[in-house]
Amino acid sequence: MKRVAKALWTRGFLRQIAKAGGPSIGAKELHSAKARHTDVSRQSGLDGFAQFLFETILSTAWVLEDHYAIPPHRSVALLGAALVANGQSVTKGLTALWLKLNRDPFAALQRVTPQTRMRDIWGTTLEAEQTVEDARINLTVTRCGFHDAFWQAGRSDLTSVLCRFDLHWHETIHAANRGVSADRLSSIAHGAQACKFVYARATQADAAEPSKPLSKQGNLL
Repeated sequence: MKRVAKALWTRGFLRQIAKAGGPSIGAKELHSAKARHTDVSRQSGLDGFAQFLFETILSTAWVLEDHYAIPPHRSVALLGAALVANGQSVTKGLTALWLKLNRDPFAALQRVTPQTRMRDIWGTTLEAEQTVEDARINLTVTRCGFHDAFWQAGRSDLTSVLCRFDLHWHETIHAANRGVSADRLSSIAHGAQACKFVYARATQADAAEPSKPLSKQGNLL
């Protein structure tokens, strides 16, 4: 089942690269690139879904740049656009459902905190510290296994591609105006010492004139 899910995700990801203006990469072409660089994958220190994402993004970058002669900055842009587009309906749908099922979304975050959710999804890939207050939750990611793995592979510029994941649910939370905000204030991928997230109980003034999340603005440092 996991193999089928990964194959479907990969197919959608490659299709979104083509839709973003990139070449049409076949699954076999990507698999060949992964096979040529198995030593890099084994040294990543990642496992599970995190390992799959690392291998797929890194190998796709190699195909774009080595086979299609696409410059690295353009390659990163294509990968980021494809990651945002691929599966966004599922992520946004699940976030919207969570908002609908919880009368007080911020209280729900206090019960099952962002740090707990992060561990459930990524395991030990990310290490973080957290403080929970009456109207604010601060989550600080102090180590990112993705950043370490991409750095070791000589492609630290690819870490920012995975940071695009945050856009899906941040946008959904802000658009819902349900008395909670979610913002990313800094990012290791963009040169900061840590990734800092803030989840806050929104005031009535915030609800009347909601701001778009900082992660959408690109105001990361």
